[in-house]
Amino acid sequence: MPGIGVKTAAKLLNRYGSLEEVLAHADQVGGKRGAALRENRDRALANRGLVTIATDLALDVDPTSLRRREPDRAALARLLRELEFHRLLDEFGLADEGERVGGEPGSAPGAEPDRAWVGVAAAGEDEWDLADAEEAVRVGTAAIPEGWRVRLEDPGVPVVGHGLKEARRDLVRHGVRLEGIRFDTEVAAYLLVPGRRAYPLDDLARSRGVALDDRPGGKAASARRLAAVLGGELEAAGLRRLYDEIENPLIPILADMEARGIRVDVGALEALSREHGNRLEALEARIFEAAGERFNPNSPKQLSRILFEKLKLPVVKKTATGFSTDASVLEELAALHPLPALLLEHRSLAKLKSGFLDALPKLVDPEDGRIHTTFHQTVTATGRLSSSNPNLQNVPIRGEEGRRIRQAFVADPGHLLVSADYSQIELRILAHLSGDPTLLEVFRTGRDVHTETASRIFGVPPERVDERMRREAKTVNFGILYGMSPFGLARQLGVTQETARKMIEAYFHQFGAVKGFLDGLVERARTTGYAETLFGRRRPIPELRSRNRAQREFGERLAVNTPIQGTAADLIKVAMIRTARALGERGSPGWLLLQVHDELVLEAPEDRAEECADRVREAMEGAAQLAVPLRVEVGIGPNWAEAH
Repeated sequence: MPGIGVKTAAKLLNRYGSLEEVLAHADQVGGKRGAALRENRDRALANRGLVTIATDLALDVDPTSLRRREPDRAALARLLRELEFHRLLDEFGLADEGERVGGEPGSAPGAEPDRAWVGVAAAGEDEWDLADAEEAVRVGTAAIPEGWRVRLEDPGVPVVGHGLKEARRDLVRHGVRLEGIRFDTEVAAYLLVPGRRAYPLDDLARSRGVALDDRPGGKAASARRLAAVLGGELEAAGLRRLYDEIENPLIPILADMEARGIRVDVGALEALSREHGNRLEALEARIFEAAGERFNPNSPKQLSRILFEKLKLPVVKKTATGFSTDASVLEELAALHPLPALLLEHRSLAKLKSGFLDALPKLVDPEDGRIHTTFHQTVTATGRLSSSNPNLQNVPIRGEEGRRIRQAFVADPGHLLVSADYSQIELRILAHLSGDPTLLEVFRTGRDVHTETASRIFGVPPERVDERMRREAKTVNFGILYGMSPFGLARQLGVTQETARKMIEAYFHQFGAVKGFLDGLVERARTTGYAETLFGRRRPIPELRSRNRAQREFGERLAVNTPIQGTAADLIKVAMIRTARALGERGSPGWLLLQVHDELVLEAPEDRAEECADRVREAMEGAAQLAVPLRVEVGIGPNWAEAH
């Protein structure tokens, strides 16, 4: 508890006997210590709950299974050789257990014969380096020698390398299905140091003293040596399980999704583009009329002259080059003159037209009529997947414009799209992690969390909550997740900072354990230097130690948001793995196409779409055992809009 040291805490406990009694007599404690007790009451109780050992659990454990047994020396030796933990082999006296394979460059990763393992790394456009203990070659994607093809397609042959998602995606287009993916140095490096722009093989090897080889096949051999080093680093950082159970199984799934792509109705997009072009022309005429002259609405300089010199509208904020005309400024000025609102509408339409309606048809593969987006596994610091060409995260979700764009993403003839979307996943994670009894009860009973929040912060029965109240409560709910300040909430809701502050205070009064939990996240991150998800993913937050106040506050927001958003990211990845496995059993009734935010999009034959929907719902809702149920909304339709 801030403001209460170890000695003071001991004195208070000796005087009053228990934490509850100390808090009950907080008014009798003077000065800053009394204030600290009163201000941090909920936090103290929540923290005690976090460190209290539960002794009343019914454990399904057979006492005989707890007896110490002799290790399976052969199995342990195989595992240690596979991971190249050769020092442990010596320490445990296992060096001679079975066939010993040396740790020098070119040796096999486990107890397989020397030629068993395969290293893979990109060597250039449409070229790949392949290497084993005896041979290293550079081959074209379309000309894989038969001997290598057989080994690459054998699930029993362990494959290590750099950029294995791209390798599997590119090879499958030429009839080679890369199996046996065991370790990707790019993904491993990302887990160790998330948030970098890129993880080049040469940089990773050089920074760890791993020899680089520029000869044909050399990059694959270098990646193999680097894998042994990074494997040890993952172990030391406590990240090996996250890699083995989530990130590595995801690699072939993402590769197959990229190779599959999704069909797009180009004609529908072109028709929409023409329609938007006509709307933009009509809108520009209204803009010129409101401005009293023609000008380029996309020019900040010309727009600034119109708004602030000609129309004499007030300057809201300045930039290094002049007066700002960004969206927040135009939103504020819209109450004073009709032109800013027209400009905002123009920007929105122009962005849709250029960013989607005109761009998407150019990305369609002419051979199959499908868009093959690229999923990025090693970009975001939170663990979220991102995508490019196109960036699917930016496809509008709500509104008529977004619906019409999604209508252009269609199923193949004789097939349907299946959309499966987690319901309020981040708020459910917050309920689980915070243990707040009120929030847990809301989700366990299936009530609408935004209506319940509105009822509690506005002090009205749930049946009297109107749309405005629910909308504002929804903003508060998600604002809490992102560490939103009263200033930020006030801007979002269009209310005063005082009103926003009272809404946040009302929220924390109703959901008391949430406040203590969020404060605890910041303190833990300040102590450890990183935030951590439920699955063990870590994000360093050096901003918490910055001398700059704005940077520290940014770090505090990261410390609050990362465990929640990062856990949601891990969950959707687990859901993808479970879904892929569920669909692979007993003959596939469908296949994954896209992952966007908390949604999976699949394609299935018309007569098996319901079966596909049932399997994906079961897989997603069973992705984790939380204190509240996971709920998935599933839809089926001929296009993305109707399925979503």
